[in-house]
Amino acid sequence: MNILRNSRYHLNPKHLRYIRISPVLDQTYSAICSSGFPLFHQYFAPKSSKSYLLCNFSTGSNSFLHSGFSSYVSSLCWNYSTFAVINNSSDTSTKKSVNLDDHEGSVNVIKGIIDIVKNDASDMESRLDLLGVNLSKRSIIEVFCVLNQLKVPALRFFDWIKNSHSRYSRNADLCSLAVDNCGRLGDFGALRSLLKDFHVRNICLSEKAFAFLNIADDTGESAKKSITEIVGLLNEVGGGSSRSSGIHSLITMLCSLDLIDLAKFAIEITEKKASYYNILVKHLCVIGHLKDAQDLISEMNQLKCDMNYTPYNYLISSLCVRGRIDEACSIPKEMINRECLPNELTFEILIYFTCRYGRSDDAINLCNEMLSSGIKHRLPTHIAFIRGYVSGQHFDKAYKYIIELAAIDKFAATHLYNVLASLHIEHGDLLVAYKLLFEMLEKGFNPKFSVYRRASIRLCKTGRAELAKTLDARYSSLVKELR
Repeated sequence: MNILRNSRYHLNPKHLRYIRISPVLDQTYSAICSSGFPLFHQYFAPKSSKSYLLCNFSTGSNSFLHSGFSSYVSSLCWNYSTFAVINNSSDTSTKKSVNLDDHEGSVNVIKGIIDIVKNDASDMESRLDLLGVNLSKRSIIEVFCVLNQLKVPALRFFDWIKNSHSRYSRNADLCSLAVDNCGRLGDFGALRSLLKDFHVRNICLSEKAFAFLNIADDTGESAKKSITEIVGLLNEVGGGSSRSSGIHSLITMLCSLDLIDLAKFAIEITEKKASYYNILVKHLCVIGHLKDAQDLISEMNQLKCDMNYTPYNYLISSLCVRGRIDEACSIPKEMINRECLPNELTFEILIYFTCRYGRSDDAINLCNEMLSSGIKHRLPTHIAFIRGYVSGQHFDKAYKYIIELAAIDKFAATHLYNVLASLHIEHGDLLVAYKLLFEMLEKGFNPKFSVYRRASIRLCKTGRAELAKTLDARYSSLVKELR
């Protein structure tokens, strides 16, 4: 996984999230995230674009099973000391103030809520109101997780949240935790009612809904029976967002637990849809089982399940991350032979990595192949060149590419100047960034304000105040000219 951690490209062309779920909260979360937009969404924000494939691992020991309920809540509040028990929304003026720097006070608030819900008194709702706290989504989720862990009925708490914190009434994670609560208690009548309500309100579910299944250690017939029952419940409430997102989340959860056979079983008893198989392909690529991913793609082709470029893009990214560039570059032809046309992102992934590994000729050939396929170059295509060159420390090639582009496309060149300057600032090459920004100003190109400002501030902080003043003066002059 170190290869994945250090990569500068995301496996996933859409916003995707993997959460490793287990019956206890003491678990490892594995998140594969991207910006939510195709490829290079953050053109100028170096902090948010440090890596296109991001694997975050955080292992905690938060389970009350290990350290007792009180210790669990304390560590929960400590680990999330920055989350808002009081959310900074407009209605907080009517709520009691809680000092978030006071961990003991935060613990008391959470423990107070849990105790009230556990007691299940007839005046539970009014007692919760008397606390006078405006809870954040994260704090509500943490309370819900503890209640579920303790198998405390929480539907009244859920109803109270819907009424007192209506902005969260449609939140997928909170609604899914309510489903999980019913499942842990074995109250499938209440679970069915919840799903019907969610179907009417068009609410989506997340992987948190099915943590109660507890099938990680049981992959036999009983596990298949549990999955069949859940799918039956989702089918019973009808179509719509709740069912489709529920099945999607169920398959995702099974994959996150490495229960590939059960995930395939879930697909077999629902629909053999490309979107469901894509979850499996993505997971296999993430864990490095590329041969299995290729076999699954072949199976998808045989099933004629209306697949598109998405699983191929997962595979291409994973091959490139592992340095298998030649194999990755052969896939677009395979796609065309299988009547599955590549998209812009397919080529941009390959361009990025060929540039990163110093294979400029291959990158140019990919550009030509892109055009011959009827796909026009777009701004992210050019940015793929720049980021690839910079990632491979080929700074001169990145600069040359911008200069050549500036002669034919000033708009794109302006963006690329900003991207390159941002990356140099990120790497601490302030003098190079200064020269790039000054060159832009001299040519009449307009630097992005945030890039210029960061460069100016960094120059001042590193003892180059005179350069910062020169840059400020030239930038102000350009702004006046443009007015």
